[in-house]
Amino acid sequence: MTIPAAAASGRWQPWCLQIPLPLLIFALKVWAGYYYRDHWEFELGFVTLPVILAVAGLFLFITFLIVLTSRQGKRAFPLALHTGLVILVLAGGRYTGANLGRWLWDQTILEPRREAILEFARHPEGSTDGSVTIAGYTFPRYESTPQGMMLYALLRGPFPDEGVFVPAREGYRGFSPPDEGEPRKASSVTPTSVRGLYWFETRD
Repeated sequence: MTIPAAAASGRWQPWCLQIPLPLLIFALKVWAGYYYRDHWEFELGFVTLPVILAVAGLFLFITFLIVLTSRQGKRAFPLALHTGLVILVLAGGRYTGANLGRWLWDQTILEPRREAILEFARHPEGSTDGSVTIAGYTFPRYESTPQGMMLYALLRGPFPDEGVFVPAREGYRGFSPPDEGEPRKASSVTPTSVRGLYWFETRD
């Protein structure tokens, strides 16, 4: 049996046109979560607007293709699905995509260096230093506290700094606002995906 070209196009067209943009947006969210783990957000400020404009332009272009290739009278559902998927990824990807990016950073940066980081925390070179390189990765600053070692991965000047915290005692659980805990200079200390290593953010 021969399927008319218009019918065949109607069957494959929605998925071929509607899936790539949400996947691209989600991939950008994942990459941002990975990159901003140890890079300041403003470092890429000059490319943020062009990326937003490019995504918006691609959205309009794909919308035009959907209108062009859909049969008259049956365009509402493909257009609604296209718009809904993009909104869903924009809303949900900010959390899930960023978390996946941070998980990938933990697994590619921290996990291979876990033992070396723990060993350095047990036998630091000093109480404070400008930077330290552990197994090829450089932390721009480190600080030894009574509660454990703070390895700074991101220095933001007047804004909160972030990094890896290695607790000195077993059973450490960390804390998140509005709770307070140790070390005192941290506003939050939460577990990473690597056993025994935590992520801290300092107070303003």
